[in-house]
Amino acid sequence: MGATEAETTRVGRRAETAAWERPRHEVRVAMPLAVSRFLVTVAEYDYFVRASRYAIGRNCTVFAEGIWQAQSQRDYRDTGYAQTADHPVTCVTVADAEAYVGWLTKITGHQYRLPHEAEWEYVARAGTQESRWRGDDPATLCQFANGADLSYERARPGEPNTNKACDDGYVFTNPVDALPANPWSLHDMLGNLWQWTADCFTPDYTAAPSVASLAIAGGDCTQRVIRGGSWHNYPDALRSAARFALPNTLRSSSIGFRVLRQSGTMRP
Repeated sequence: MGATEAETTRVGRRAETAAWERPRHEVRVAMPLAVSRFLVTVAEYDYFVRASRYAIGRNCTVFAEGIWQAQSQRDYRDTGYAQTADHPVTCVTVADAEAYVGWLTKITGHQYRLPHEAEWEYVARAGTQESRWRGDDPATLCQFANGADLSYERARPGEPNTNKACDDGYVFTNPVDALPANPWSLHDMLGNLWQWTADCFTPDYTAAPSVASLAIAGGDCTQRVIRGGSWHNYPDALRSAARFALPNTLRSSSIGFRVLRQSGTMRP
């Protein structure tokens, strides 16, 4: 788990954010591990809201008029850009995501939750050691990850660090089955939307546990770790080891989530 110094140097991470991904360390993961193939979709979340009568909140932070701004009328049904039922749900807080997994646990009888960081990174890597499961070449990134590339640049000309080596065809989110899955059949582990995890933010891995199903100790629980990168992110964020954190009460049109079903024995 984590990035090597060579990787963070190659992608141009600043010293502070590079430290977030180190030291690289070994973690044991519970098997079998059941993680949803797709990000939770608009249709799935909408069914939950209607079935449980969940009181959704508004005031989602969206990209409008060239800046990110909180807009009080926005929610998961109106994110500021076009979405269909098969797009990933966004504009949800950690509490919104955890309400969904709690409801899913109740109606199925299986224990669902958000993945911990180490579990997320394990399935994002899908047995690979490179920065991305399909390799490090930015020219191939658009084949499997929706980020800030030529499509994004055409909509927002002048941004300095867009990936000019390829075009994924999407300015905003893509339907969850639109791009190829990784070798373990999981789609959009990188790109499309950032994904909430179960971990409070820590600035490095010095207190990281050796078991993936445990949270890193001593975290700032006003912030929750997000993983995977989003439709508006440059290639340095679309890596298996990349991590960031935002207030857990934030609704943003760049953050969604996927679910994990808990069970298993330990495997190194």
